[in-house]
Order: sequence, then structure tokens, then C-alpha cells
Amino acid sequence: MSSLCYSYFPCRNLSQEGSNTQGYETEDGSLLILDKLSHLERVDDVVLDEVDVKGLLELTSMTKLSATCKHQKESLAAFLKSQSIKHLNLKIDANLLTGDSKMLLSESSSLRILHVDAKRSPPTYLPTQVDMFTWNLVELGFWYCLFKEDPMPVLEKLPMLRNLQLHICYGGNKISCSGNAFPELTYLALDGLFYLQVWNVEDGGFPKLQKMEIYNCPLKKIPDVLPPKILIMCSNNLQQAVDEFRQQGKDSKDARAI
Repeated sequence: MSSLCYSYFPCRNLSQEGSNTQGYETEDGSLLILDKLSHLERVDDVVLDEVDVKGLLELTSMTKLSATCKHQKESLAAFLKSQSIKHLNLKIDANLLTGDSKMLLSESSSLRILHVDAKRSPPTYLPTQVDMFTWNLVELGFWYCLFKEDPMPVLEKLPMLRNLQLHICYGGNKISCSGNAFPELTYLALDGLFYLQVWNVEDGGFPKLQKMEIYNCPLKKIPDVLPPKILIMCSNNLQQAVDEFRQQGKDSKDARAI
């Protein structure tokens, strides 16, 4: 075991009930200790609330960490400050997006993937600020959070973002994106935006979008400036809007050919 280089922990979903129970059983009921695994280079899906964080931080060979953090702000801060970890993927409870934790999330040079879940929390209203997230993010997702305003004008500025997921997190009826929006984004999911009817995108936005999933949104139209060959998966009520988008793309192609 001492020469182990990779470890995977099949963890519970962040929002699963009973999260206060010990997830990793030890003989004496103590926290799981990993500090003897000195060759460990990568750890996936570990729950920071249920392991000895100090020991985990002593694994100086570890450069990649995928973790869930529900309550422990100190643990979250320690890993965001770590100099040895180069690729950090986090699933966190929305209550951690406050104070020092929010500042560290915006400054982290190692954070690549961030999922924020508020299902277990009281209604969590998120501000939309340009400096809220690190520009190194390649994947960002929100579940059950509530943005006070249209989040797109802020999120579209993340230059390396390739995957964006918005699930039940905005109650407005309109979102707008500029012509410079999401230069690297290849995947977009909009789910449970129950009042969203209008989606405006200026010409040039989403230049690399390849796949989009839209469910439980009363959108009236798919922006016709999106790449015409994107794969779209959607609810039945959106099929007509998708068909019109496809036809618009076909008509534009035929017009260019003439």
C-alpha cells in the first residue's frame, strides 16, 4: 500500500441525506488517515469532512485532488492554498461561498472544476461578481443556488471555461450574452430555469459550442447565432424551437451557397 500512486473513494452525493454520519469506517471510529501513503499522486472523490486533512496535506507527491467539502471551511482553505496540488476539482456546499472561502476560490491557481450545490442549505442567493471565480476554471456547475441577477454577463468572462451547468439556479425570464461570450465553451446545460423565456446572444458568442442540453425551461427561441451543427438535447416543449433553429441554419447555409 505504501507505494500506491492513485486512490479513488466512492463518495456519497453532496446533497445526500444523512451526511453527518461517518462515510469511511475505521476500527476506532476516527477520521481516515492517509499520511503514510507517501507516493500517492492522485486522489479522487474524497470527502474532506471525513478524512484527516492534515495528513492528506502532508502527501507532497499528490498533485491532483478531486474532493467534496460540505462544512469544513478550514479544510477547503487549506487545499486552495496548497502549493503542491496543481489540479483541484471541488464539489462544495453553497454555504462555503462566503468570506475568506470566496476570496480563496477566486484566487486559486490550481482550481479547475467547481460544482456548487445548495440542496442541503437554506435558500442561497449568489451575487454576480466578476472576481467571484478563478479564471483557471474549465468546468463550473450550480445546483439549487439562486442568482440575484442574470449570471451570464459574469460567467461569460471566464476565458478557459469549457463546461457550464446551470440547474435550478435562476428565476429571471431573460439571459443575455455578448459577442465575446464563452470563447472556449463546448458544453452547456440549462435545467430548471422555470421562467426563462428569452435568451439573447450577440453575433460571435459561443464560437466552440458543441453540445447543449435544455430541460424544464420555457424558452421561445434558440439563438440563431449559435454554431449550426451543435448537438441539442431538450424537453419536448422545446422541440419546435430546436427545429426552427435547425431550419434557420439550413437556410443560412443555402443562402451562402447561392
